[in-house]
Amino acid sequence: MSVFRSLIEEHRMLRALAGRLGRALEDPDERFACREARNILLLLLRALESHQQFEDRVFTEPLASGGEDRRRALSVLAREHREIANLRAETTSLLQLVPAASLMVLRPQALSLADAMGKHFDREERELWPRLNAVESRSVRAHADHEAAAQVKEMRRELDGYWTAVTEYLASDS
Repeated sequence: MSVFRSLIEEHRMLRALAGRLGRALEDPDERFACREARNILLLLLRALESHQQFEDRVFTEPLASGGEDRRRALSVLAREHREIANLRAETTSLLQLVPAASLMVLRPQALSLADAMGKHFDREERELWPRLNAVESRSVRAHADHEAAAQVKEMRRELDGYWTAVTEYLASDS
């Protein structure tokens, strides 16, 4: 699996989580909405951190050794990753501090994180990936392809395992 197919698959999984988060935040049952949103956010925050670490490994080496255009793209990636990391940290703090029933406080932060994530993915796919695709070194690309395939497999396993555990927990709580 190419690094680009792998990243598209990860983006798809993360966007699906963000969509599920948006639907949860709109549920008329506020207790359910808050509990579901918190569960989704916990998973999204962890998966997003893992995804960003992977992207940092895959993009940094080949783009840093390129020309000014590639280094500029890498700088944009790093800045956006810092912004999203800050949003992740704020969201994590909010989840720890805000009572479970306080959807009104959680909603704007969750939507802000999902929006920033979506815009970042769009920019990567449109601007950054073509630059990585232009890297001449086949060995660098082959290594990235191999690492990306393993990353997607791990993310899928984690997401599936987490939702199984949450579903079983919620079923036993009823």
